[in-house]
Formats: sequence, C-alpha cells, structure tokens
Amino acid sequence: MNFPIEGLQRGIYPDLSVLVTAGDWFGLFQKSRKYVLPSELVVLPAVDESMAQFVPRLRKEQQMTLFGERTAEIRNHREYHRGDSLKQIDWKLTARSRQLMIREYQEKQESPVVFIFWGEAGPFFETQLRAYFNVQQQLAGLLAIQQYLVTAAGGEFLQGDRVFAAAKGFEQKPELFAFKNKTLLVFTGSSQPDTQLTAQIADWERTNQVKLYDLVSLSHILKTRTEVTATQEKTPAEGREER
Repeated sequence: MNFPIEGLQRGIYPDLSVLVTAGDWFGLFQKSRKYVLPSELVVLPAVDESMAQFVPRLRKEQQMTLFGERTAEIRNHREYHRGDSLKQIDWKLTARSRQLMIREYQEKQESPVVFIFWGEAGPFFETQLRAYFNVQQQLAGLLAIQQYLVTAAGGEFLQGDRVFAAAKGFEQKPELFAFKNKTLLVFTGSSQPDTQLTAQIADWERTNQVKLYDLVSLSHILKTRTEVTATQEKTPAEGREER
C-alpha cells in the first residue's frame, strides 16, 4: 500500500511518522495508528521546469569558453617542413641561418569549467537554491562539470544530491578552495554582488575567468515567460474568419 506524503519542506527527516486512520464504510468506527518510517526521508528542492529554457544558452556559452586558439606568443623556432604555413616563416631568422625557419606559437589550454553556487543567507536563498538545483540537474548528463557549493556548511565539491536537501545560507564567508586556471561560473542571488562576493571575485580573477549569473532574476524572467507561453497555447486564436 502506498501513502503519498505531501506538503513537506526541503530538508532531511530522520524520524518521520505517519498517522494511518481506517474505518468502516459508514464512518461509525475508526481506528488510528502511528507508524515511524524505517529510513530517513530526503526532500530535495521543488522541480522548476522553467529553468530548462536557460540550459541551451548556458551550453552555448560553455562552448565559447573552450580554448585552443593560437596566441601571439612564440614558443619555439624550427626548420620549415612541407605543408607548414608560409605565414609562420620568420624571414629575419631565415636570412641569418640561411635556411627556412618557422615560428611555433603557444597554444592555449582548455580551461576546466567549475559551477560555483554562492549560497549567502537571505530572503531569496530558497529561490536561488531551487533555480540552481534545476539547472545543474538538466546539465548533469550533458556537460562534464565540477560543482562547488558555498553554504553554511562551508565550501565543498558536490558529491551527491543530499547536500541540496540540507543546504543553508551562510552569514560569514567560509574558507574557500583556491582555484587556478579555471572558468568559474558563479551562480548568485543578485546581479549586484555584496562586499563579500566582490572581494572573492577579485581574488578568483587573478588566476581564473569568472562570470556571474543572477539566478533569482533569471528564475523570475523564465517563469513569467513560461506562464505567458502556456496562456497563449490555451487561448484560442482570435480574428479568424470562419467559412
């Protein structure tokens, strides 16, 4: 027999009890019994289908963060081989050495992408957490990404969904991991970072690329757009001439 459990807020419930009431068809007799679930119940953030609209845009931006272009920095010189580009010939060195010499340029390396959830305490923490949870769930099988969550528990790499059930916003910024040569996508609750986040971004930008996403505003925009689309689909077209 299945008992649907509704109305529970996000969190972890180690000792959840259920009151089961049974009676006869006429309602003359009733009997109740309290059952304690044998295992804890983990309640994750609510599903927000509107955030799926953000996934294609985010994937496109991730493709643009990949490196591999040739830079202007010269790594080495070597003799010309058939098939080499004539544009790479170093004519001054060729004249001195009396043989065709070409420049080998430094190639950029691929920059690993890290998602950072900046979970500062505030009135919009739940909205921010729900939006981020839904975005990363959609991307889980599409992009190879690391996820680093900054919450009241500290800064930690994501090991499983359980952390989303227990997450609480932090008041004072905890000690964080020192990233280097990464593309950091910081998911926040405001497009105007406060002092703590501004200082942290400045520190990260010394050795990384950093981009901010305001999840609260984004969630509101996407949800409104979804509701408008749904309304338009339900509303019959007007102004059509019947024949």
